[in-house]
Amino acid sequence: MPRPGKAAPEIAGELAERIAAALDAGAAQQAAALSTVGRLWLSEAGPLCGDARIEGERVAPVPGEGECGIDRPVRVDRIAGVAFDPPPVLDCRLATGLAQWITATATPLFAADGAALAGLGIAGGYVCRGVNYSEEGRISEHGRGMAIDIARFERADGSTIAVLDGWGSEGGGDLLGRVHGDACGIFGTALGPGSDAFHQDHFHYDAAERRRGYCPDDYAPEEEEGG
Repeated sequence: MPRPGKAAPEIAGELAERIAAALDAGAAQQAAALSTVGRLWLSEAGPLCGDARIEGERVAPVPGEGECGIDRPVRVDRIAGVAFDPPPVLDCRLATGLAQWITATATPLFAADGAALAGLGIAGGYVCRGVNYSEEGRISEHGRGMAIDIARFERADGSTIAVLDGWGSEGGGDLLGRVHGDACGIFGTALGPGSDAFHQDHFHYDAAERRRGYCPDDYAPEEEEGG
């Protein structure tokens, strides 16, 4: 007489348990590997991101769902003497790009305008989300620590130029336009008030790899003046 086999629900239950156990084992291995990478990262010596202009500290790897997360993140307090408020958590590739932009563009332009650049008001750093907060489609560079949003510029004399109020104004429009325009090429993407409705109150810069920079609102004062 043939032996009775297991009922379908019993087989399904055992299979589910095996799958769950395999997933748990895989997650444990991944966590162990991440922990090792994190310890090595936190114990590294030398300047942050290999750039003495960047001040702050290494922080533990940031886990995230899907494509989100940062393997080697840094919390940036200031770059080339310019303070970040609040300090964002970023990938080193973006931090080094910011160092280049601040040193070569922002600082000299503010100095030429009469008051040194002392700080940046940060509206966004790392956050796991879709592009323009969409729940569908690709992950924003913010979700990789590769993007930053800057809402205001603080001068050494105590004055502030906000992107929302200053863009196109007599008091700071030309300066903001030049600072933003020169960011194109340094960053993979440079977006601002002239880009779309999502960037009316801040500059978005990211280190996405592109064949050429994506800068839909390049600033060209000679064209605006009819030249």
